[in-house]
Amino acid sequence: MVVAVARPEVDRRFMNLWNERGAQRINLGPLPPRQAQRLIEHVVGTLPEEDVRWMVERAQGNPFYLEELLRVVLDGGKVGDDSQIPDTVLGMVQARFDIFGPDAKLVLRAGSVFGQTFRSDGVKALIEEDRRQDVDRWLEIFCKKEILFSRPLGDKRQYSFRHALLRQAAYEMLPPDEQRLGHLLAGRFLEAEGESEGIVLADYFERGGDNPRAIHWLKVAAQQALDADDLMGTLHRVDRAVHLGAADEDLYALRVLEAQAQVWRGEFVLAETAAQAALSSQQPITRLKAMSSLFEALGLSGKYQEINRRLIDVAEKPDDPDLLNPWLDCVVNATSYLAQNGDSRIRERTLALLEESKDKLDPLLVGRAETLKAHMARLSGNLSRAMTSFAWAAKHYEHMANRRAECEALANLGMMLLLTGQFEQAEETMRSQL
Repeated sequence: MVVAVARPEVDRRFMNLWNERGAQRINLGPLPPRQAQRLIEHVVGTLPEEDVRWMVERAQGNPFYLEELLRVVLDGGKVGDDSQIPDTVLGMVQARFDIFGPDAKLVLRAGSVFGQTFRSDGVKALIEEDRRQDVDRWLEIFCKKEILFSRPLGDKRQYSFRHALLRQAAYEMLPPDEQRLGHLLAGRFLEAEGESEGIVLADYFERGGDNPRAIHWLKVAAQQALDADDLMGTLHRVDRAVHLGAADEDLYALRVLEAQAQVWRGEFVLAETAAQAALSSQQPITRLKAMSSLFEALGLSGKYQEINRRLIDVAEKPDDPDLLNPWLDCVVNATSYLAQNGDSRIRERTLALLEESKDKLDPLLVGRAETLKAHMARLSGNLSRAMTSFAWAAKHYEHMANRRAECEALANLGMMLLLTGQFEQAEETMRSQL
């Protein structure tokens, strides 16, 4: 049995969550006044009746509101006086923070820039050097006061706010200019620490006002999204970078990623447009990647003559070894569609190029070389050999965690199984892609 709790916003952020699991949903109503009074008595004992009534009214049946009011009492604060306790929950929490003084609040504010969780060294990176010596002490105090909790993270400790509203209350104490500076410094800290998630760093640098660094990490994030088959995420990150002012080589690299995502979405006209734009790059590797995506977009649109016309632009094998794999990828993409258009010998010529460089091929091209062998075996009538090669390619792509290429190889394998009358195996293979 799994028990999950969430705020009402869960329905907006995760529509139809667990519907297929037959989840039993229990909507919690407001805490009744009598139960709220019992909770107050259990936590703090006897209080003046008017104070209890005021706390119950202010909590409005929300246990978190009531919990935070109780913490104000336990920390020696006053209740029952609107001039002492602000109207909003954030205000109530911030009033609780005031008890600890400015140095302590500085630690909380710095931690809040990192989100719900953070580390001590991250906090220290955001504050002046002469105020860093007390950071660890304050963090331990906040854990004892149940504002934070901590857990081991390797040889360090990670701290977390006990409630999202506690973090928000701390963050809202930062003026806008300090929020920007905090995000900029946090981004630099995480970048130096080797943070690998591009979208995390892009968010920090964008909110910190460093658009060039944000654009750089949005390029990384777009590639990571594409690698994870998140096509809409790829396009969203490209759009964000463009909105931030990506230009020249940054823009061309982003257009390549856009073209690749649009191909897999079946938006071949949009893919062609993005690839054409990227061909303006002055970087040979970007132009080759753009041309490869263009061949795919043109081929899937049936524009074989345009592929044949463009192929002359990449006819010469590059001398630079770093360009070998991008160039071969172009050639293989062109081959796939020109062979469908009746050029029966082009697969042999391309396979010869791949075999010539087999020790230098990247993993994707190793799989594509095997796929070429499979198609050639199919055309020669050797369906058994074709099935063996398609199955090998599918397993190879699975080990690469390249789901898109794996699905393509499995689809071809399924067709071979159908042609040889192995209907149950064909169905199983096809279903595995769903």
